[in-house]
Amino acid sequence: MEREILAWWQAQGILTKYVRRNERSAQRWSFLDGPITANNPMGVHHAWGRTYKDLFQRYRTMRGFRQRYQKNVKTLAPSVYHLLIRNRWAGNVRELENLIERLAIFTATGQITAQEVERERTERAGAARGSENPASTLGGKLEEIERQEILRVLREAKGNKSLAARMLGIERKTLYEKARRLAIDLQSRPS
Repeated sequence: MEREILAWWQAQGILTKYVRRNERSAQRWSFLDGPITANNPMGVHHAWGRTYKDLFQRYRTMRGFRQRYQKNVKTLAPSVYHLLIRNRWAGNVRELENLIERLAIFTATGQITAQEVERERTERAGAARGSENPASTLGGKLEEIERQEILRVLREAKGNKSLAARMLGIERKTLYEKARRLAIDLQSRPS
């Protein structure tokens, strides 16, 4: 049954989905452990310990923690060094660290290649360009929803700001602040 579950996880890309979902999490957690049979032959208690460690790592991942995965990446391809030196790092060392961490997680081999670096940087650049449009971000969408709701209530209150504020459950002063922030003209007549 365990092999079926693991096969399903791999087929569905569950690990990749969790890693991508959690990559910007402020909560970080890592499990540091050494070789399980460093000084003694492996016993059944070692297998139990590995099972608990694996379960706990998965549990923390499902709870939204950003993980440090131990993957056997041995080297960077020589062309990667040139790419890393040539590129500008707006986020400085942290951005570079995050890139290397993601590449180590997703690389198929024990070596990070220039193609993987370029693909990852292209994906990140595309995500950043998408966030330049305020309506494409969650915050932009929420602001637009808030703006539309205030306009709807103002129309329903026939332009009466005190009534509109009461209907929205906020103070009149707060309505004025929101109107200024959301570019709502309170002086015009509602349509």
